[in-house]
Amino acid sequence: METIKLSASSGLIFKKSSINAQKISVSQIQKTLETYPILDENKDLISFGPIFPEAIDELIKRIEELGLKYVDDFFDLTVDLPEWLLLNGSLNKPE
Repeated sequence: METIKLSASSGLIFKKSSINAQKISVSQIQKTLETYPILDENKDLISFGPIFPEAIDELIKRIEELGLKYVDDFFDLTVDLPEWLLLNGSLNKPE
């Protein structure tokens, strides 16, 4: 199971299958997120961050306007972790 890095403060995580199903390109998402960088990606997921927590609500609205559904296709993860702790994630694939 290949994991990706997740932001230790605030970030957005997308399922690539949802992006592809909606015919949305990663560059469209990058444009929507303005200056927030890709943090990591694998064949299933892509994460962006860190993102200013104050911007999350506005960014979620913009992403939903592209046709993606919050929680089903993407979500924000805002946590308060120390910098010395690395957070990783992977797609949960039911067996």
